Amino acid sequence: MSYYFRVYVDARTKNLLDSYTYKYNTPLKVGALVKVSFNRRTLHGIVGEEIKKPPTTTYKIATIKKVLSANPLIDRSAIEFCRWMSHHYGAPLGPTIFNILPKLTALPADPPAISWHKQEGEKPTLYIAPLSKRLNYYSQLINNTPRGQTILLMPTYRLVDFALTYFAEVIGAENVLELSDRLGILKTRRNLSWIKHGKIKLIIGTRKTIFAPALLLQRIIIDSPTNFGYYNEQTPNYRADDIALALNRRFGTKLVLGDAIPNIEYYSFIASGKVLVKSGAKNEKKATLIWQQNKLVKSLSYTSKNLRAIITPYANHDSIKELLDGQETGSLSSPATNLDIPKIRPYTLLATKKILDFPDLWFDEILISDADKWLSLPSHDASYDFITLVWRLWQQAREQIVIQSERSIPLVEKLLSQRPTLTYSTFYKTRHTFKLPPVTYEIKLVGKSLEKIKQLLPAQLAVVVENNAITAYFPRTMWPPKNIEELYRQCEKIKVNPPS
Repeated sequence: MSYYFRVYVDARTKNLLDSYTYKYNTPLKVGALVKVSFNRRTLHGIVGEEIKKPPTTTYKIATIKKVLSANPLIDRSAIEFCRWMSHHYGAPLGPTIFNILPKLTALPADPPAISWHKQEGEKPTLYIAPLSKRLNYYSQLINNTPRGQTILLMPTYRLVDFALTYFAEVIGAENVLELSDRLGILKTRRNLSWIKHGKIKLIIGTRKTIFAPALLLQRIIIDSPTNFGYYNEQTPNYRADDIALALNRRFGTKLVLGDAIPNIEYYSFIASGKVLVKSGAKNEKKATLIWQQNKLVKSLSYTSKNLRAIITPYANHDSIKELLDGQETGSLSSPATNLDIPKIRPYTLLATKKILDFPDLWFDEILISDADKWLSLPSHDASYDFITLVWRLWQQAREQIVIQSERSIPLVEKLLSQRPTLTYSTFYKTRHTFKLPPVTYEIKLVGKSLEKIKQLLPAQLAVVVENNAITAYFPRTMWPPKNIEELYRQCEKIKVNPPS
């Protein structure tokens, strides 16, 4: 006797929500991993629901070649969530499912299934504080959840390492582990087994860790949620905070977003009461603004103490070294530094033009030079980015932060004297006063028949046509459109850039 199933295949097809019919000689569970023939290739597939025997067709229904995991890798509710992701981001359903699964080669003999259980609805919390206070707040939440599991996302692997070290000391190394794509097969297999048996309280990783198969998941924490590291550049082009907000709406998953200063995009959520805001202790540090030219050394208080300075990339090292009169400097670059940080204490950070964030390093003081050149074409967005940078650096300065410029910048000076939340509100209101575009999704559509694609787009959208691609800007409320499947069939590729 044969049983018939819908199977979601790891193949990019033109049908957005398509599945394929296969048969097998025994019943299979929804979410089981199998191998199937597909266009003369052997590919992985996930078993969907069982269906009745199809009516007579012109093609032969293929048989599932091999069952790799009889127990589900993903449950029904998670498959439905992948269906929403597929529809929302314009991506085939099969590859979307396989994108969120752990490495197949690293699966243990009895792998855990990706699933989300319904919880009592709770509004997301936006916690505004320096990194040290945010980590302390996260540890309190974890300790107050003795029987549940927490997923913590950090934007870079460097910060993942920092968080692993911190929480291993705070809540015990036996309660913390990493789950990310950089781990080897054996380590991933071991970590998945430990997660399945509920031995781990805290799972730390980068953006894909949000799909970790935590059986007792109570809370998701995303640190610096608008960091570009949370944006997945492969199909589906999801953003981690977008996924977390959707999980909160659908399953009531508790969500905490932590940042030094929230992005303007979150203001609409706060204003509507959809996100609760909590602030850490008030930051008493004040930036010193120095309006002078080429007075670098006089701006620094440690010149008499055998200054050791760390300089960000793209700085004019020769001129800085000349001003520092031969005192010791080091260059801060990604992914490593040529300065031995543990042995030589970094007294001063000289931030010039391009700045990198290293929250695990502390500086006695921070100098931002040539501030007026950073804002040579001032706009509200440029000012917002600059002030956000200053607030982020405050959490790394033990004593003071100095902004050096050849001319005064009144807007910056005024906004730096306010609390971050007030400035944030000011920027949002100013954007609306000038009637700037609302929060939008930038959608790139590639295809041979651009005219047909353009006809499927709403008439009121802003559209840019160049070469063989159309870039359309959809307001949040209009994406995805109702005709997304037809749009997908007409396009060779759809790339979704969520709001930054």
